[in-house]
Amino acid sequence: MPLGLDTITVLIQCLKIWMNGDNGDQELEFRDIFDAVINLYRMFESIKVGGNSNVQLRNTCRLRLNEMKRVYGNDLPNASARIDYSDLYTQWSYMYVYMLRHIHLVSYALDDTVGNGILTDPEARHSPTVCMIGGGPGTDVLGLSVHLRKYGHKAPLRSGVYVLDKYTKWQIGWELLHMFLPKRYQDGIPQVSYRGFDFKNNELSVEQQQILKKANIVTMIKSLSPVAAWLKERPKLYKFVIGPTGRPTSTVYEWHSVFSILKHMKKGAFLLYIDNRTGPQRRILMDAVDCFNFDKLYDKVLYDQSMPTSIFSPKANQFKREINYNPCTVAGINEVILVRKK
Repeated sequence: MPLGLDTITVLIQCLKIWMNGDNGDQELEFRDIFDAVINLYRMFESIKVGGNSNVQLRNTCRLRLNEMKRVYGNDLPNASARIDYSDLYTQWSYMYVYMLRHIHLVSYALDDTVGNGILTDPEARHSPTVCMIGGGPGTDVLGLSVHLRKYGHKAPLRSGVYVLDKYTKWQIGWELLHMFLPKRYQDGIPQVSYRGFDFKNNELSVEQQQILKKANIVTMIKSLSPVAAWLKERPKLYKFVIGPTGRPTSTVYEWHSVFSILKHMKKGAFLLYIDNRTGPQRRILMDAVDCFNFDKLYDKVLYDQSMPTSIFSPKANQFKREINYNPCTVAGINEVILVRKK
């Protein structure tokens, strides 16, 4: 099968990066993003948020950090374990412990798909419209931006970046973090718009549908696992299809919001899924993928993907000692799936 011009261009870019030993200085990208999280904490200290002293602030954040570890350390076993992210300290605690690992995982997975991923599509690699499902503090789009910058695509994401999340107060956390990000990210991601979304609502609102219909890239990263157990119990839907013998056969599906998301994605749009290997979330996604017309471009298990300690700056290492808590650097076992709607 002949290679298309876009694919050849991407392969040449990859070869140049490999030959020159130049990875776009991704470690610097991660280092600067994490330093922004620390600078946000320093802002809390300087303005005495909530009237707290520095000691009270540290103790409050450590309580939130321990809660993060308690919940996420068990792969979110039940819906009651979900964390309320309407609190600013809880948002910061997530940024400190998990955000960098999340960004690293997204960029690493996208780097591994360069031969047939979003870089092969001009519209997706040059200022795409992005929709994050459960995107929290913009982690998905930061990981996407690190990936795009590595391959020389630095155009600002001005077409639109959206987050559909249950906790729209993440918008405050993102805007505060955005103030401390390097200028290249402030300019590269000028605005992120948050809209309320809950997986428990089977159908999408008109506004949510319109966002998905114009998105070139949709991300669903670590967002299914918190609700997978609940989604698994949804009422059954019987879809009749013509089998190999020419006779109709029925397939059981669980109709829910994941079906609605994929239904309203536009032709040519990419969906990037990353989640824990444990639990029913893969089956939930693939039932919906099989119900619509998608090409599976990538399907791989990543085992214990870890970040190098060199990504932490001297300032970050000092802060880790000060707060006596280390960010998570190992991603565990995750499944990565990239599909494209035909």
